[in-house]
Amino acid sequence: MATPSAAHWSERPVGRARRNHLIIADDHEDMRWLVRKLVGVQFSRVDEDADGRMLLWRLLRTDFADERERLVVIADAAMPIYNGLDVLHATSDLLEHVPIIVITAFPSPATEVRVAALGGILLAKPFAADELIAAVERARML
Repeated sequence: MATPSAAHWSERPVGRARRNHLIIADDHEDMRWLVRKLVGVQFSRVDEDADGRMLLWRLLRTDFADERERLVVIADAAMPIYNGLDVLHATSDLLEHVPIIVITAFPSPATEVRVAALGGILLAKPFAADELIAAVERARML
């Protein structure tokens, strides 16, 4: 399957506007604010979740069949209630074509393997603004 071009993200179905949707899941409000500030402007809709349970419920309620919506998920690997990686793994069938960026303050070989199995991008905290922006651009090309 060919990798979609950057133009792929701006294509619009006939008669319907394409919506770009970002979900940011992190237990630290400051981190969610930073991610929204740096990349939120690229999306027509941005939702935030403070723990893995909230992320799980949001993903279970998402209409993945809606071709008008392009979704990107940025999730912290370690959150309260449910681990972000566990939520992403549990919903991997739903997220089959959804770009995932996993952020973590504790990158490890095991985390790298889990993120790779999800087809995602691992980004270690602390990260520079340009690293996050580049990760979002890479994710949008998946």
